[in-house]
Amino acid sequence: MCSCFGQNLDVPFTSQIPGGLFPGTRIWIRGAMHHCAKKFTIDFQCGPVAEKDDSAFHISMRPGEGVVRNTFQNYEWGPEERTSSFPFVPGQPYDIEIEVHNEKFSVRINGEHFFDYIHRIPLDMISYILIVGDTTLHYVGY
Repeated sequence: MCSCFGQNLDVPFTSQIPGGLFPGTRIWIRGAMHHCAKKFTIDFQCGPVAEKDDSAFHISMRPGEGVVRNTFQNYEWGPEERTSSFPFVPGQPYDIEIEVHNEKFSVRINGEHFFDYIHRIPLDMISYILIVGDTTLHYVGY
Protein backbone atom coordinates (compact mmCIF):
# COMPACT_ATOMS: atom_id res chain seq x y z
CA MET A 1 0.00 0.00 0.00
CA CYS A 2 1.25 3.44 -0.89
CA SER A 3 0.17 5.96 1.73
CA CYS A 4 0.10 8.86 -0.67
CA PHE A 5 -1.75 11.38 1.45
CA GLY A 6 -2.09 12.28 5.11
CA GLN A 7 -4.11 14.40 7.53
CA ASN A 8 -6.26 17.43 6.61
CA LEU A 9 -6.69 16.91 2.88
CA ASP A 10 -8.39 19.60 0.83
CA VAL A 11 -11.90 18.91 -0.47
CA PRO A 12 -12.49 18.90 -3.38
CA PHE A 13 -9.71 16.33 -3.67
CA THR A 14 -8.25 15.25 -7.03
CA SER A 15 -5.38 12.82 -7.50
CA GLN A 16 -3.94 10.73 -10.26
CA ILE A 17 -3.93 7.07 -9.17
CA PRO A 18 -0.31 5.89 -9.08
CA GLY A 19 0.05 2.93 -11.45
CA GLY A 20 -3.67 2.97 -12.32
CA LEU A 21 -6.24 0.40 -11.22
CA PHE A 22 -5.94 -3.35 -11.71
CA PRO A 23 -7.40 -6.45 -10.03
CA GLY A 24 -6.15 -6.63 -6.46
CA THR A 25 -5.82 -2.86 -6.01
CA ARG A 26 -7.31 -1.55 -2.75
CA ILE A 27 -8.16 2.06 -2.02
CA TRP A 28 -8.78 3.33 1.51
CA ILE A 29 -10.63 6.58 2.19
CA ARG A 30 -11.05 7.90 5.73
CA GLY A 31 -12.90 11.01 6.78
CA ALA A 32 -16.03 12.31 8.47
CA MET A 33 -19.25 13.47 6.86
CA HIS A 34 -20.20 17.03 7.90
CA HIS A 35 -22.96 17.39 10.52
CA CYS A 36 -25.36 19.10 8.09
CA ALA A 37 -24.21 17.21 4.99
CA LYS A 38 -26.37 17.09 1.87
CA LYS A 39 -24.01 14.69 0.06
CA PHE A 40 -20.47 13.80 -0.83
CA THR A 41 -19.19 11.87 -3.81
CA ILE A 42 -16.27 9.69 -4.85
CA ASP A 43 -15.48 9.31 -8.54
CA PHE A 44 -13.00 7.03 -10.28
CA GLN A 45 -12.47 8.89 -13.53
CA CYS A 46 -10.74 8.63 -16.89
CA GLY A 47 -9.40 12.18 -16.46
CA PRO A 48 -9.18 14.90 -13.81
CA VAL A 49 -12.17 17.09 -14.77
CA ALA A 50 -15.54 16.42 -13.10
CA GLU A 51 -18.57 16.37 -15.42
CA LYS A 52 -16.29 16.45 -18.48
CA ASP A 53 -14.18 13.30 -18.23
CA ASP A 54 -15.90 9.92 -18.02
CA SER A 55 -16.51 8.64 -14.50
CA ALA A 56 -16.23 4.85 -14.47
CA PHE A 57 -17.49 4.57 -10.89
CA HIS A 58 -19.45 7.35 -9.18
CA ILE A 59 -20.56 6.88 -5.57
CA SER A 60 -22.85 9.49 -4.02
CA MET A 61 -23.56 9.39 -0.27
CA ARG A 62 -26.87 11.18 0.39
CA PRO A 63 -28.32 11.34 3.92
CA GLY A 64 -32.04 10.56 3.82
CA GLU A 65 -31.75 8.96 0.36
CA GLY A 66 -29.03 6.32 0.65
CA VAL A 67 -26.01 5.56 -1.52
CA VAL A 68 -26.25 6.01 -5.29
CA ARG A 69 -23.86 4.44 -7.83
CA ASN A 70 -23.52 5.13 -11.51
CA THR A 71 -21.24 5.64 -14.53
CA PHE A 72 -20.91 8.88 -16.52
CA GLN A 73 -19.81 8.13 -20.09
CA ASN A 74 -19.93 10.26 -23.26
CA TYR A 75 -21.65 13.07 -21.29
CA GLU A 76 -24.50 10.79 -20.19
CA TRP A 77 -25.36 8.99 -16.96
CA GLY A 78 -26.06 5.27 -17.11
CA PRO A 79 -28.70 3.40 -15.13
CA GLU A 80 -28.53 4.26 -11.43
CA GLU A 81 -28.08 1.71 -8.69
CA ARG A 82 -29.35 2.66 -5.22
CA THR A 83 -29.13 1.36 -1.69
CA SER A 84 -31.64 2.90 0.70
CA SER A 85 -29.63 1.94 3.78
CA PHE A 86 -27.09 4.55 4.86
CA PRO A 87 -24.03 3.44 6.86
CA PHE A 88 -22.73 6.97 7.50
CA VAL A 89 -23.47 9.08 10.58
CA PRO A 90 -23.07 12.82 9.97
CA GLY A 91 -20.25 14.15 12.13
CA GLN A 92 -18.79 10.69 12.77
CA PRO A 93 -15.69 9.14 11.16
CA TYR A 94 -16.06 6.69 8.30
CA ASP A 95 -13.70 4.18 6.72
CA ILE A 96 -14.26 3.14 3.09
CA GLU A 97 -12.31 0.31 1.45
CA ILE A 98 -12.70 -0.30 -2.28
CA GLU A 99 -11.23 -3.48 -3.73
CA VAL A 100 -10.83 -3.85 -7.48
CA HIS A 101 -11.68 -7.21 -9.07
CA ASN A 102 -11.66 -8.32 -12.73
CA GLU A 103 -15.39 -7.73 -13.15
CA LYS A 104 -16.36 -5.41 -10.27
CA PHE A 105 -15.54 -3.02 -7.46
CA SER A 106 -16.28 -4.36 -3.99
CA VAL A 107 -17.00 -1.71 -1.35
CA ARG A 108 -16.72 -2.08 2.42
CA ILE A 109 -17.87 0.71 4.72
CA ASN A 110 -16.74 0.72 8.34
CA GLY A 111 -15.50 -2.85 7.96
CA GLU A 112 -18.74 -4.30 6.51
CA HIS A 113 -19.32 -5.32 2.90
CA PHE A 114 -21.86 -2.84 1.54
CA PHE A 115 -22.16 -3.38 -2.23
CA ASP A 116 -20.48 -4.50 -5.45
CA TYR A 117 -20.47 -2.50 -8.68
CA ILE A 118 -19.92 -4.21 -12.05
CA HIS A 119 -17.43 -2.42 -14.32
CA ARG A 120 -19.01 -0.47 -17.16
CA ILE A 121 -15.72 1.10 -18.36
CA PRO A 122 -12.45 -0.90 -18.67
CA LEU A 123 -10.13 -0.58 -15.67
CA ASP A 124 -7.17 0.51 -17.77
CA MET A 125 -9.03 3.72 -18.67
CA ILE A 126 -9.37 4.85 -15.03
CA SER A 127 -6.60 7.18 -13.90
CA TYR A 128 -8.00 9.66 -11.34
CA ILE A 129 -9.92 9.78 -8.08
CA LEU A 130 -12.06 12.81 -7.19
CA ILE A 131 -13.76 13.38 -3.84
CA VAL A 132 -16.10 16.35 -3.43
CA GLY A 133 -18.89 17.54 -1.17
CA ASP A 134 -19.76 17.73 2.49
CA THR A 135 -16.96 15.71 4.04
CA THR A 136 -13.74 16.18 5.93
CA LEU A 137 -11.07 14.02 4.34
CA HIS A 138 -8.29 12.58 6.52
CA TYR A 139 -6.63 9.90 4.39
CA VAL A 140 -6.54 8.42 0.90
CA GLY A 141 -4.26 5.41 0.41
CA TYR A 142 -3.55 2.92 -2.38
